[in-house]
Amino acid sequence: MAKSDENNGFEYLIVRPEKGRIVDLVRYMLWGDIRSGVSFLETSSDEYLAEQVQLAADHPVPADRRLIIVASILVRKIVALLRKPLEYTGYAVEFILNLLSLNANLYGLIYNLFHGKVLIPQRDTYTFISTIGHLDGRIDLFSGHNLKIELGNRPLMDLCMMASKLAYENAQVVRNVLVNHWKMHFVDFYNCWNDFQKEKSTQVFILCDKPKDATLILISFRGTEPFDADDWITDFDFSWYEFPKLGKVHMGFLEALGLGNREKAITFQHHIQMKDTNSSESAKSIPSNTSSEFKKQSSRKVMPEMGEMSAYYTVKEKLKDLLKGHKNAKFVVTGHSLGGALAILFPTILVVHEEKEIMQSLLGVYTFGQPRVGNRQLGRFMEAHLDSPIPKYFRVVYCNDMVPRLPYDDRTFLYKHFGVCLYYNSCYTEQKVDEEPNPNFFGLKYLFLEYLNAVWELIRSFTMGYKYGPEYEEGWFSVLMRIMGLVLPGVSAHSPTDYVNSMRLGKKRVVQMYFCLDFDLSWYEFPELGKVHMGSLEALGLGNREKAITFQHHLQMKDTNSSESTKSLLPVQATENLGGALAILVTHEEKEVMQSLFGLYTFGHQGSAGEVHGSSFGFSNTKVLQAATLSSFTMGYKYGPEYEEGWFSILMRIMGLVFRHTDYVNSMRLGKERVVSVLCVLISTGPVPVPVPV
Repeated sequence: MAKSDENNGFEYLIVRPEKGRIVDLVRYMLWGDIRSGVSFLETSSDEYLAEQVQLAADHPVPADRRLIIVASILVRKIVALLRKPLEYTGYAVEFILNLLSLNANLYGLIYNLFHGKVLIPQRDTYTFISTIGHLDGRIDLFSGHNLKIELGNRPLMDLCMMASKLAYENAQVVRNVLVNHWKMHFVDFYNCWNDFQKEKSTQVFILCDKPKDATLILISFRGTEPFDADDWITDFDFSWYEFPKLGKVHMGFLEALGLGNREKAITFQHHIQMKDTNSSESAKSIPSNTSSEFKKQSSRKVMPEMGEMSAYYTVKEKLKDLLKGHKNAKFVVTGHSLGGALAILFPTILVVHEEKEIMQSLLGVYTFGQPRVGNRQLGRFMEAHLDSPIPKYFRVVYCNDMVPRLPYDDRTFLYKHFGVCLYYNSCYTEQKVDEEPNPNFFGLKYLFLEYLNAVWELIRSFTMGYKYGPEYEEGWFSVLMRIMGLVLPGVSAHSPTDYVNSMRLGKKRVVQMYFCLDFDLSWYEFPELGKVHMGSLEALGLGNREKAITFQHHLQMKDTNSSESTKSLLPVQATENLGGALAILVTHEEKEVMQSLFGLYTFGHQGSAGEVHGSSFGFSNTKVLQAATLSSFTMGYKYGPEYEEGWFSILMRIMGLVFRHTDYVNSMRLGKERVVSVLCVLISTGPVPVPVPV
């Protein structure tokens, strides 16, 4: 093992499945034997390893967490053994899929076979589509809205996802789609060198929205290929390298960017410390106490030998040239799966290398199904650069996708997500969360729900075309992937199909989650004003409970028309339920506006902080609920067809949800004056003395 002094304070931990034995895995899994567990680890120093052993002894790892570690090592062992069979299977599957596609599927292939006109697919041509491309055949961009170069624009998010999917294709397919379908400018496609794998295994392409005076530059990294053993090994790899101030970074992703090689761990330090790798003076910045091995390597070129390209340096140099040629352009980095990890690490290293001019042109980072890339310290480091003045990093996660739950956030490995997580459930409903539900996929707690959801997704795949149109119809290959999801749900949920659907069909949480907000008891207390319902404030865009100080900020802003404050405000209208609470929360001393206020009508709104203010009337008597249910059958006969209630409304009555939309409309149209209600109350309390005139 390397000694810590040779690493100048830099630490690393490498998981090597080939080092330990199966019996060591069994001992660690069943009895938590620490010595057996660390037999698979290589660290920067004996002292660091001893520290980890002591930490594990003081805080034993629970059985479910040990299962995660064992599973990851077993997966890497099995995948490594199946490297060649997987590769050959991938070639065969892609060939068959393209053969069927070129010949108009099975019947067309049989017809062409009898007529001697069979079209044979040729690799690296614009007609040869990848496995991912056959899984989701859509190539055209979302046409529902105009593309705007601003964060949160739905067509821009769709462009990022489609570019992430397109990165799985060869250069000719990418060029054809960009030029002929998207009408954008194809810059270049790069096959980049991974020195650890000793092959060009990292692909990335760059586009501009137009050839001259471009306003958008997009960089898209290829993700995990289904039949690439090295990609899956990288996703399940827990190895990391720790840099002072920056934190722990996933070693496999650094290698994919061409920023080091675990066989010579000192190379990671070399690449991170080099702030201008093309400068002849770069070697002078090396500390004098650095090891002789590191100094020797510093004098060599950063690029791999024989002119091979490294992804980080190649993309950075091209991006510099593009930004010089397009003065008003902003750039976006994106990727799906492994590509998402590279997409967020690319600006991370730019920040470390103090590339301030480049970072000033960063519009944002959108990743889809991205695995974890580092620890919490790395997250804090990058949030300081990507959250000011507004968040620029958005991590999209679909439902039970397994890959965003990897690598595991164990005490030893400490992997944590950061950035804004846009989580989409299986109904494509969007929620902004800090961490997706079930953060560690192999946990037993969510196992039943994962399989239940996989069944639902399989059923849904047959209805998508009928419900949303031909564009969303899933082919036989996609349905086959759904069937595979019945065995391992997290794999089918990683399909780009669901991520494209999420971008195009996704619904905002503010629309879908009102019912949950109704039962939220959270409040924020303001001096003089008092306690106010927190969910209602959030729905108005007046704060975020994750950063509670924002409520104070918005309520103290008395000029809501200022350019800064109006960005977060939503239109307000008097409406049923939650909307009623929103309509009453106007507190900014807008005296001129309030003088023109005619009145407020709210229907069934919850109190601003758990109380109901103003005039109100209600009851919750069981007999009354039963009477209301029975009366639903007579409304049509008594008042006319307009008031007839359907089966769904009656079902709501049976469930006890009486005072909903139907009753409020009926109250407005059939309501009687209050004096009638008073007479009913008087009659029910007994006879009333009537004065007799003398």
